[in-house]
Amino acid sequence: MRLELATPQRLVLSLAVRSLQAPGADGYFGILPGHAPLLSLLGAGELSYEPEAGPESGPEAGESRRYLIGGGFMEVTPDQVTLLADVAELPHEINAGQARQDLAAGEAVIRSAAPDADYEAALRQIALAQARLALAEKS
Repeated sequence: MRLELATPQRLVLSLAVRSLQAPGADGYFGILPGHAPLLSLLGAGELSYEPEAGPESGPEAGESRRYLIGGGFMEVTPDQVTLLADVAELPHEINAGQARQDLAAGEAVIRSAAPDADYEAALRQIALAQARLALAEKS
């Protein structure tokens, strides 16, 4: 099946895969070829995939098979998965120091109890920072 991952800035990848696991808003999805059609929100977490062998997987063969995903949408058809992500980063692109600062800033907003605080944005910031740190620690 075909996997396409795009952000508002660029097409991140487009290749044939055997399987993938993606972070949904309410947990992870495991996707295999022939999966039933599905449309879902993406959460913050790790996208992992197994490329199909062949000429198309050549440039991808030496690269990481994991990406950090943060928010967006996923569409699954029996032969294609399209991820339109707000954020997509390779593990080596993650700045762990910045992720720790983002985590602390989001937690500070939650603790502040300020009447004008955007708690929903703070929770998204915390989830993304935690996902970045978890993937950075794995790599």
